Amino acid sequence: MRIQNQMIKTVHPGGHNHEMAPIENPWTSMEEMLIVLSVISSFESPTVLELGTQIGTTSVNIGRVLSKIGGRLLTLDVTNAADTMPTSQVTEVPDAQTAGSLITYEPERVQDCIDFQLFDARLPDGSGMTPILDTFTKAHGDFDVVFFDGDHSFDGLNRDASLVAPYLSFDGVRLYHDVWWDCTPPPVDGPIRYLGGGNGEFAINVINLTHVGTDAGSVQRMRERGL
Repeated sequence: MRIQNQMIKTVHPGGHNHEMAPIENPWTSMEEMLIVLSVISSFESPTVLELGTQIGTTSVNIGRVLSKIGGRLLTLDVTNAADTMPTSQVTEVPDAQTAGSLITYEPERVQDCIDFQLFDARLPDGSGMTPILDTFTKAHGDFDVVFFDGDHSFDGLNRDASLVAPYLSFDGVRLYHDVWWDCTPPPVDGPIRYLGGGNGEFAINVINLTHVGTDAGSVQRMRERGL
């Protein structure tokens, strides 16, 4: 994929404005971040969903790109850890004060592109997330890009992916974090198990040997977009 060329356009969309360049994320490498932003910037005024806001670093990076190309981001995190969430992730669930806090420091034009919401992950049958997805997509359209970086358990990712599926646009792309590790055993293995079954649609595709991966269907749609 011609990701590298698209990266250059994404870092400085419209010029060398360092204020709007991607910022470092302790949980996502710059290469991974640029891959996500490159896919987003291949759409015209995209509607984007991020699951797993944390303090909002990735949200800010996406918002900065959307402030240049148009579009809107819905970024979601949880008020408490779902029962499925791996123990290593539970400590990363942000409290109400820190969740999405970086977003508030951005210029108004960036904040205007971001809709940040929290939901109760312990409500049954996705009833915490689904009303938010329903309301947002009715106002802004189905999601062109979804970045799964929330619950990294197999059951949690399977649940989230199933809840999101009805809201993905026809040519939408799904990106998943932590689908590849250079250590054994991996710290979390839910995304690897979820995508690694080798059964067509969900055959794993690791992008540039980073922790970011996607599924076979999304790879085809990315190729069609010249990535």
